[in-house]
Amino acid sequence: PVFALSGSNLGRFLPLARDTFGSFSIPTYLLARRVLFERSHDGRILAQRVYNASDQVLYTLQYLEPNLAKFGDGPFGEAIRESGISHVRFVRFDTGPETGRYKEMLFLDSSGKPKPARDGTYGTRFAFDSPQHVVEAINLDQNANPAPDKVGIVRVIMTYDDTWGNMIRLKNLDADGQSISDSAGSAELAMTYDRYGNLQQLVCLDKDGRPVTQRVLGAAIRTFAYDDRGNIVENSFK
Repeated sequence: PVFALSGSNLGRFLPLARDTFGSFSIPTYLLARRVLFERSHDGRILAQRVYNASDQVLYTLQYLEPNLAKFGDGPFGEAIRESGISHVRFVRFDTGPETGRYKEMLFLDSSGKPKPARDGTYGTRFAFDSPQHVVEAINLDQNANPAPDKVGIVRVIMTYDDTWGNMIRLKNLDADGQSISDSAGSAELAMTYDRYGNLQQLVCLDKDGRPVTQRVLGAAIRTFAYDDRGNIVENSFK
């Protein structure tokens, strides 16, 4: 299982987090660029480490069982542990084209009991349009039923329309299916990419689809520039 690429599972699980280029919070799946796995002699995954474009560790998962993992090092793992969550249990699809993939992630404390994240959710359920793309992430309560987070978000829907399969839209919905703003003030994120698949622009939108200033950043739009090797060399805000 790989959680770090665009549209991946753990991207929704992890909170909006600061990257290394300023204080603009963006989903971790837009930051992660590389995943390394540690395996046993019989092929079982023992651990996975996820890195950003600057080759810094974002988080580590240490697998205690095939469907139970513990957070290790990395800034996102540390942020998760501060909320009291130390483990995550995975529930897999057992039929259809998604067989073997994770359909739910449930947050646990060190004793194995349900534990809410900082946003008040106890886990996430995923829906796919193909084995590659998560198109919906549903917040769960301690009984694994759909439930709003602290600001009222129940579902997050994702749209893909890019040569590289990158996500181009992420939208928050409330219990009635209406657009709703997150704690940073945006209801949607719109992404565009260059011809190599690198994130080129990220735009924060309000409930009416208009650019809105993100509270932490003080801007609505962030633009990235890259060198010939795909490294970020510039980012601007407006």
